[in-house]
Amino acid sequence: TRSVEELMCWHHFAGRVTRRFVEEKFPALRAVVRVGAGFDNVDVAALATMGIPVANVPDYGTEEVADSAMAMLLALARKTYALANRVVGGEWPRSEDFVGAVRVRGKTLGIVGLGRIGTAMVLRAKAFGMRVVFYDPEKVDG
Repeated sequence: TRSVEELMCWHHFAGRVTRRFVEEKFPALRAVVRVGAGFDNVDVAALATMGIPVANVPDYGTEEVADSAMAMLLALARKTYALANRVVGGEWPRSEDFVGAVRVRGKTLGIVGLGRIGTAMVLRAKAFGMRVVFYDPEKVDG
C-alpha cells in the first residue's frame, strides 16, 4: 500500500482518511476520490494542506434513491405490497382490501431538503400530478 498514488474511498470505509492515515498507510498518495456524494469520512482540510486533492461523485445514487422513494410512495398509496402478499398467500384480494388505497394525483407531497435527490423526487411527483411543497433553509420559497 505504500506505493498507492490514488485512493477511492466508499462510505462503508471503517475509518477516516486523515493526515495520519495517509502518512502511515499511503505516503505516496496524490489524490482521493470519495465514491459518493459527501466527504463524511475524508478530512478534506487536512489533505489539502498536504497538497492532495479530494473529489467526490455528487450525483451518486440520485436517480436510484428518487426512484425507490417514488416506488415506496406509490406502493403505500395503492396498497400494492399488502395486496401482492395476499395473492402470494393464495388469496385473491377482495374489494374491501382496497379501502384506503388512494390516488396520488392531486395529493400534496412535502419534501424536506431540495438538493439533487429532493429535486429528482419533485420531478417524479409532478409527473404523477402531485402538488409539491418543500422546506430547505438553503432555497428561496416559491
